[in-house]
Amino acid sequence: MTSFDLTQWRIAVDALPLGVVIFAENGTEEWRNSVASKMGGARHTDVLIDQAIDQVGRRVVAGEAATSQLDLAGPPPRSFSIRGLSLLSDGVVVTVEEITEQIRIEKVRTDFVANLSHELKTPVGAIAILAELLEGETDRETVKKLALRIESETHRMTQMVDDLFELSGIETKSETQIQVDVSEVVAEVERIISTVALHSGITIKTHFADKPMLVVGDKTQLLSAISNLAENAIKYSNAGGIVELTLWHEGKDVVLSVSDQGIGIPADSLPRIFERFYRVDRARSRGTGGSGLGLSIAWHVISNHNGTLSVTSIEGEGSVFLVKLPQLKINTP
Repeated sequence: MTSFDLTQWRIAVDALPLGVVIFAENGTEEWRNSVASKMGGARHTDVLIDQAIDQVGRRVVAGEAATSQLDLAGPPPRSFSIRGLSLLSDGVVVTVEEITEQIRIEKVRTDFVANLSHELKTPVGAIAILAELLEGETDRETVKKLALRIESETHRMTQMVDDLFELSGIETKSETQIQVDVSEVVAEVERIISTVALHSGITIKTHFADKPMLVVGDKTQLLSAISNLAENAIKYSNAGGIVELTLWHEGKDVVLSVSDQGIGIPADSLPRIFERFYRVDRARSRGTGGSGLGLSIAWHVISNHNGTLSVTSIEGEGSVFLVKLPQLKINTP
């Protein structure tokens, strides 16, 4: 191999998205590409990566097959796949690939399938039991009650499927974003949830200035997100409580808070509250209905609009969901 060929080879390996380390047949490190160089250093995590690379290299030099996974606690937690392979011209190549995102995606996929199975199993099981009770029943009043419960469970499954379709549709940004007045969206949300609030004994209060609160976005998606936040606040409030939607400008953002005086969220559940199907208390959530996807839908919508969605909560006192959206820049002469 000429020096020109070797240079070209190194340029090619440097362009790879994974770390590559070459060891001589005696176990001495001879070269590493730029990705692998960035992984080494004086920090504790860098030292651990270097040690893992060295161990795999020495094992391959000794004639062993060597593949290992290094999990670092962080923060943030990170995982690496380290593989060693003998070279034809003697020596060893060790590759280092960060697999943190792959592991996260696989966990999300596994949790999603498990949660979906669990959520669908509950109404399906209920319908099966109710159908058995209905079979042979002659009392008209009992038949009516059982039929209504079957209808209720069927609507629950339908809502879950509808929410799944909605979620799949908003996980990517809308290409039809226009000027949207968030004040109008909040006013429409108030109209939508007023009947539910009245039925639940909850008072809805809205606070915002008369001037427009303009953002660039998809009005339908924003309506869905804010409705989900408001309905969630009603769902977990006690009769006689107040749900407030407050809208204001803060720097370059349009800010909306949705607050309630409800049962609140435990501190250990707050980091997971926007996950699909995540339930703070499954027994408590079963009585409130819903698909378990509302907050996840809201989070994706706000993210698609380059905004943020956060929550603060105290058990027994209530929760505040805070939406921040970049306001539309208006060029004035």
